[in-house]
Amino acid sequence: MWGKRMWVVVLLALASVACGGPTREDYKAAATSAAAMADRDLHDRWVADRFVELARATSWAEWGPAATRITCEVDRASFFGQADPRTVSCVSSWVRQAGFDGELSDRIRAFDQIVRAHEWAGGAGSIAQPIDYYRQFRGRPDGPNRVYDASNLPGVGYSRQMGGTTDMGLAESWTEAGQPVLDHPEPSSDLFAHASGPNQHALITEQLTRHRYVMTLTVSTRQTYPTP
Repeated sequence: MWGKRMWVVVLLALASVACGGPTREDYKAAATSAAAMADRDLHDRWVADRFVELARATSWAEWGPAATRITCEVDRASFFGQADPRTVSCVSSWVRQAGFDGELSDRIRAFDQIVRAHEWAGGAGSIAQPIDYYRQFRGRPDGPNRVYDASNLPGVGYSRQMGGTTDMGLAESWTEAGQPVLDHPEPSSDLFAHASGPNQHALITEQLTRHRYVMTLTVSTRQTYPTP
């Protein structure tokens, strides 16, 4: 069965080339096109300004440097018989951490007000769940040699438009001192991937030597580009 499937993949690839479909190099060219690079430069500057705005409004937090992660994948037809879109989609994420002390619930409420004051929109009562879960479950056993803490909480999400056309998402999550920081795999792609900035696991671990909590903010957007 495995051999038959591999032959199908090979035949489809050959058919795509024979019919003039995009090659792998075409998809890579789309991911690194002038339009894609211009978007990334524009988004980099816009997100950097948004991080500065939020950092200035949170005097109670120690902000670390930002990191950028970009991955691109080939878009495929969503159902059998649909034409191949011949495009690539690229997800760009900008991540920044802030260490802080005090009561977590108070900081979540305060930051929610700050974010909304800077034109980010979120669901009504979106912070209620993490605050309630932290009150109920903090300290309970949660797997081998771990207890439930801020890293287990459901995150909070916001959104905002850039220039009236580009949707930007903002995700907020937390880590708490007292347990080893959980490691999360970095996004990867065999078509196109780019990473810059510090290792987030190491940065959070270092910040927790000075603060009780670390807030992680992730701004992200998804853009689609046609093949040549």
